[in-house]
Amino acid sequence: MQRLLAVLLLLTGFGCTPALHNTPPADDDDATADDDDATADDDDATMGCDDAGDGSVGLWSSEGADFAGTWYDGELSISGDTITVTDATGTQASFSTSTSDWIQGLDGPGRVFWFNGGNTAWGTDAVLAVESFAANWVRLAISNATTPPWALTNEWGFDVQPDLDGCGELVRGECGDYLPLPLMVTLPDTNGGLIEAVVLPGEILQFNESVGFQHLGGHVFEEVICPDVPAVEYGWIFGQLIEGVVIGVQ
Repeated sequence: MQRLLAVLLLLTGFGCTPALHNTPPADDDDATADDDDATADDDDATMGCDDAGDGSVGLWSSEGADFAGTWYDGELSISGDTITVTDATGTQASFSTSTSDWIQGLDGPGRVFWFNGGNTAWGTDAVLAVESFAANWVRLAISNATTPPWALTNEWGFDVQPDLDGCGELVRGECGDYLPLPLMVTLPDTNGGLIEAVVLPGEILQFNESVGFQHLGGHVFEEVICPDVPAVEYGWIFGQLIEGVVIGVQ
């Protein structure tokens, strides 16, 4: 909850200068089994890598791939990086994210939305959305390398699309030369309207007191020279806090 509120309260400056790949002593993003970073992820040709580059987010679901998008309603419980939804029949579904700080405090009645874009090798392009009805009505969506589907954007009134023209100058990286990738976002305002903006890599935007968006980073490679690194890569987080409304609590 603290991280969600930080998005809603913090507005950073503009710019288009993402971090280069493979800056020692962080991750090396090569084809070896150890990249010596704090998470021990490797980014080689195995499933489960999450450090392919700036803006990469790890997302996983016990329900497997879902190319249409599905809501799971019930009681939400948070343990570390995992949200478990238990429905009225006792059936459970679990969802994990490498951005685990964002989901803390969302326990209680609510629902989870899961979607895969179907454009990456391991199905890592996904959207995980959480709607919590506990103390306040909170909406949170986390994405890796994909845009939210109509089933989510139509209901929540927001949209995110990559600007494939890139921004700024070509950057030379060890996995290939790339252009920083801005995102075109549509967010709801407090009057029921929509606000559109271009968000640069690393930028956090707050358009009003209840809606925030963070571009976690992204780029478009001219040519990829490292294994298991997608040509287009980006991550983002959308948050909305609807104060004074309690749903699902008797």
